[in-house]
Amino acid sequence: MGNRKQARETPSVRSIFQEEIDTPRTEQVSLIWRHAARSLTCSKSSGILGSITRC
Repeated sequence: MGNRKQARETPSVRSIFQEEIDTPRTEQVSLIWRHAARSLTCSKSSGILGSITRC
């Protein structure tokens, strides 16, 4: 158990790639776009979208 916890705290390159593989590509892309859209609307808080979206 201890080894597994240590590995999780300091992820190796292989585990990082494994996480990427486990996560569906479409889900990853949608998360990135959602984050980008949120930061865009946050920066333009004076706009209509900014007032609707809560950061």
